[in-house]
Amino acid sequence: MDSERRHELEQNSLAQALSKAPGLLWEYGSYLLLGVAIVVALYFYLNTRSTQEVREREAEAASLHNMSDAVFQADQLRQFASFLDADDVQARQADVISDFQAFANLPATSKREGVRSHAGRLRGDLFWTLATFPPARSAPATQPATQPATQPSPTPLFGIGSEEPAEVVWLREAETAYREVVEAFPKQTADNLAALFGLAAIAEQRGDFQAASGYYDQLIARDDIGEAIKNQARQRKSMAAVLAVNPRLAPPTPPP
Repeated sequence: MDSERRHELEQNSLAQALSKAPGLLWEYGSYLLLGVAIVVALYFYLNTRSTQEVREREAEAASLHNMSDAVFQADQLRQFASFLDADDVQARQADVISDFQAFANLPATSKREGVRSHAGRLRGDLFWTLATFPPARSAPATQPATQPATQPSPTPLFGIGSEEPAEVVWLREAETAYREVVEAFPKQTADNLAALFGLAAIAEQRGDFQAASGYYDQLIARDDIGEAIKNQARQRKSMAAVLAVNPRLAPPTPPP
């Protein structure tokens, strides 16, 4: 009897619950649907955001790779510049700068500090490389003093065609890029160290060996780098002291 009684009570409870279900659904159904809609919308939002971030990272990585390749091309051109005509060298330098600039905007405006710092470091490397070209085989053809009124004067391309010597403009551009990396991105260690070495090399290029030693001192005083880099800075500081006495002993070394 007890088991039958319990069975009847359970059936009655189930029947009561089922009878109340339409009313509960009518009363709370809108809230339930709203909750489901929010969960679905949140899922698609996070999924879309994740996909967009991946695409941004891939685009930035591709741009940095192309910028690095432009620096490599400039370095390759520097090795053979002595065997080429000056006009040919200048044209190839302009092509390298254009290739670099075509990919520089995306990393320079990135939300990630590491991307922006590396883009700045590559910019410094490019213009340092261009500024340290050896003399070409022949002087560039002289341009006529005056041009017809119907012919607009060419727009300078980072030193090419400007009133100042291109090497001066490029060296200043490299210094600006390296200094921005040092000042704006102190936590990006690799780019920061490379920029400090770059600033020291620029100071040596200008014959300011005291300023170069100051940059090497900054590297030696850091506690977030290994002894190998500090020893490299010490060696270059010693060389800078020698060059300060006789700067013709050796040409300035490029940044690592």
